[in-house]
Amino acid sequence: MTPLLSTGIPPSPVRAYLEARRSQVLAVAVALLIVVATADWLLEPWIPLRFFYILPIVIASGSLSRLEVAVFAVLCTVIRAFSSGEEHEAGELTRALSLITAYVSTGLFVGEVMRSHRQTSQFMRELQREQQKREDAEGDLMALVASTPIAVLTLDETGRVLHANEASHRLIGCDEGELMGQPVDTYLPDLRDAVVLGMRRKLRTSAPCRGVSRNGDPIHAQAWFSTYETNSGRRLVAIVADLSEQFRDREESELQQSMVHSQAVVMALAHEVRNLGAAANLLYGRLSADPALAQNRDFVALGTVLGSVAQIAAQELQPQHSGPLERVAWRAVTEDLRVVLAPSLRDEGITLSIELEPGLPQVQGESVGLLQVLLNLARNSRRALPEGGDIRIEGYRRSERVILSFRDTGAGVQRPEVLFRAFQPGSTSTGLGLYISRAIVRNYGGELRYSGGSEGSCFEIDLPICDDGRSRL
Repeated sequence: MTPLLSTGIPPSPVRAYLEARRSQVLAVAVALLIVVATADWLLEPWIPLRFFYILPIVIASGSLSRLEVAVFAVLCTVIRAFSSGEEHEAGELTRALSLITAYVSTGLFVGEVMRSHRQTSQFMRELQREQQKREDAEGDLMALVASTPIAVLTLDETGRVLHANEASHRLIGCDEGELMGQPVDTYLPDLRDAVVLGMRRKLRTSAPCRGVSRNGDPIHAQAWFSTYETNSGRRLVAIVADLSEQFRDREESELQQSMVHSQAVVMALAHEVRNLGAAANLLYGRLSADPALAQNRDFVALGTVLGSVAQIAAQELQPQHSGPLERVAWRAVTEDLRVVLAPSLRDEGITLSIELEPGLPQVQGESVGLLQVLLNLARNSRRALPEGGDIRIEGYRRSERVILSFRDTGAGVQRPEVLFRAFQPGSTSTGLGLYISRAIVRNYGGELRYSGGSEGSCFEIDLPICDDGRSRL
């Protein structure tokens, strides 16, 4: 038997029922044919029942193929001819052929109508299911857009807002629905530029986005743009992530680090001035023994100036942290270092390896400051490895402190005693890198020291574990 439908669509309940009950339907059709033929044979010629032979064909046509319908119609014609009891006359063959044609046409017509009805019903059911799926997907998408904390705006070709979610209104600082129909360049002029570009060609990119909220606060954001076509024209969708808070935090952190570094530089200068002032005061004291100079007014004034310089240089400038320290995971800091340095080190033939003890506790400090310390150490190691080599970082716990070892395979340090002194003769720069790095670590309650080694150089960053000791890497 050929399938009732060959559309590739799963069978409908009616079709499945007909296919499952095909034998029952055919049995009913055959039984009805026998009943009609018997009644026709018994009642002929008083009551003609020739028309009723079409009923079994109509019943069976819904469950048979086209060829099977034709065969069944011929069968009904033959049975009708024998059950009627009529004598065969000239032209009977022509009449039989006409009757067969009528029965076959009727069966095929009814079968096609039923097939068409089933296909239409199945198509409508599939269409309703697809429509329901589409409505569900649209509902999910609208719920996602409405609930996301990232601003999502749809703009027309003139740059006016067609749709904006709740996060968009929070970003601009206005009430729900106020952005609809408003020109976006009032608050986010960069989006207007994206609209102009997107109307010329297809756009799918991202870019920094700056603007101003309704109350005048600056907006620093990252925007992703995409254009699409509608019957009403091209539209642009903008997803805007507000980075204002992160921007402020970064600026404050950079300012804090800059202040710490500047204070360290001032400490280095004060140290050098104090040494020079002490030497000058020593010479001044020796010269004061000369009675002639002791009465000289310029010499006396020089003594006053040297005293003032010594007093200023004697002021201890210790870097003080202005806010609470963070809980820092060394793994996160070293991974940031890997991201920043690994590509350039690889190009220079330097291998960077990082191995931290499992379960290493968090330490007190600042992620930005500790990363700066590692970058300073890495810069020194790069100068010591002009032909390439290895940099190895290891982290382990020692009692209530965490030690981070920073080792390279360079030539080593000839004079370790002057490593952390600024402005030393013979240094390749001012010597402030290690001085500032030690000041940063000491500011967190730790210590940066040189531990030497049989090959190359090794520095250790020693920091206290966070008080509760519960946070782990």
